[in-house]
Amino acid sequence: NHDRGGGGGRVPSRCQHVDFVAAGLKLGPGDFCIDLGCGSGRTLVWNADQGAAMVGIDVSPYFARQL
Repeated sequence: NHDRGGGGGRVPSRCQHVDFVAAGLKLGPGDFCIDLGCGSGRTLVWNADQGAAMVGIDVSPYFARQL
């Protein structure tokens, strides 16, 4: 079971995950964030599109090259 509480056992979609994380961070113009373990950079890119200065770091060479 991948339930993180209150989800009825349902794993959220990637888009829902990005929306959830981004809404909690509330980053925008003038903000700076380092995303450790950024993976594909989906959340990083979304926040950068909102005006935040972002740096992404991932130990996976595959994902690091994608950024």
